[in-house]
Amino acid sequence: NKVLEEAARKEKLARDRKDPPSKETLEREGKERSYAYESAAYLFKQALELDPSLSSARLSRAIILYEQLGRHREAETEIKLVLNRYAPDDAKYLKLLATQHLAKMAELEGDWKRAESRWVEVIRFDPTSYDAYVGIGDGFFERALGLVSPVTSNVPAKPLTVPAGHGEG
Repeated sequence: NKVLEEAARKEKLARDRKDPPSKETLEREGKERSYAYESAAYLFKQALELDPSLSSARLSRAIILYEQLGRHREAETEIKLVLNRYAPDDAKYLKLLATQHLAKMAELEGDWKRAESRWVEVIRFDPTSYDAYVGIGDGFFERALGLVSPVTSNVPAKPLTVPAGHGEG
């Protein structure tokens, strides 16, 4: 017990001095955080087994799966279930959130065309969604960066054509 108390005292002193946390502290906190995320995902799954129509639990589970645990395919399946099976027809906000998360997942995967498609769906739900316009802009920016020729190349980059409805006009 005295060893643990001394370690805790040293950690507190380090925090008070604004020193970076030790490697051991980071590893311990990382494991605790992972355990908490895994537990939350599991508990949401348990709730869904009791009532599969709990769209908020399904969406929360999906967010944890892709943002914290890196399990994109499993998260995508959950979100698509919300959109295609469990969201009531008049649940505009729920569908908006689900579609936003599909767009963000596509961005994380670097699939900018798929992300753009999802952001366009978001705009159909909410034409004032600045997140959607920024998301589409990010996609064009990322694709443009991918078209830039390396310095050693003499081949010019191809210009990006803006699809109808996305340019100035």
